[in-house]
Amino acid sequence: MSITKTQKDSSASDTSIGFDYQFYHFFFLLLDLKHGEKIGLEVKDDVHVDLANGSLILIQTKHSLQQNTAGKVINLTERDKDLWKTIFNWCKIIEEQSDPIKFIQNTSFQIASNKNGASNPFITELVKIQNGEIKVKDFKDYLKKLADNTSDLEIKSFIERFAIQRSQTLKEFTSKICFELNH
Repeated sequence: MSITKTQKDSSASDTSIGFDYQFYHFFFLLLDLKHGEKIGLEVKDDVHVDLANGSLILIQTKHSLQQNTAGKVINLTERDKDLWKTIFNWCKIIEEQSDPIKFIQNTSFQIASNKNGASNPFITELVKIQNGEIKVKDFKDYLKKLADNTSDLEIKSFIERFAIQRSQTLKEFTSKICFELNH
């Protein structure tokens, strides 16, 4: 017997798979933990690792069941709500620090997802600023244009919150964002 739309809509499987993905990512990292390192689940972020050298890795896990027409998991898009909500939350964490620059320099910000990041203009621009190919002003101009051309007001506000960071803060922050995609 096939599953009806009502059964599918009321199923917790879509929600629970995100929690399972988060736990499996946590467990995978736990297996590779080194002496003096600590790991947490749903404490400082979805997953976090306190390294022995005092550095911190904040990890947001994002899992999608959505598929494109080819039957593959959808791409992480330039205006992906999960992407921008994650960056927005990290901005808030940074702003709460007594020394935001020192916190950023001591922290890595990672998005782990089964989504594909190919052809994502945001990731392309992020890599450019990380590699010194563009200046902070150019990156801010890109973010302003992205926000101006975004119809979803919540995503627009997330992008704007990221873009208004002081130039030094934004430069440091962008240098510490990384992606683990396609798994």
